[in-house]
Amino acid sequence: MIELLNAEYMTAVMTIWLESNLAVHNYIPAVYWWNKFDDVKSVLKESEVYIYRQADEVFGFAGAQEDYLAGIFVDKEHRSEGIGQQLLNEMKQKHPKLSLNVYQKNQRAIDFYLREGFQKIEKQIDEVNGEPEWLMQWEK
Repeated sequence: MIELLNAEYMTAVMTIWLESNLAVHNYIPAVYWWNKFDDVKSVLKESEVYIYRQADEVFGFAGAQEDYLAGIFVDKEHRSEGIGQQLLNEMKQKHPKLSLNVYQKNQRAIDFYLREGFQKIEKQIDEVNGEPEWLMQWEK
């Protein structure tokens, strides 16, 4: 089931966020993600966040600020089960267009977004960690 995030599931969401970033972005020092943890938790409280859960277990989530898709994160045990696609479809129903940034080294995510109708718009550099990234966009 997909629903809006409530405080009851914040710990599960933050665990998925941290574990996913540490695993997928292993080219960025782990301390970077640990240092962002509290800021991300605060931002999520003020963002549009949908979770995918079964019973009381959260398997993934997607967060947006206006038409900017801040990310889709799925628990490692449930990747490649269509959860990310379902979360993205929920966001697409709510927004006429979406943009996002994805690290160029994260080819799996780039391929996912391309399959889902996003286009590469511009190469950029993440100013905080110096990693090259793509600005990608989707429109209805």
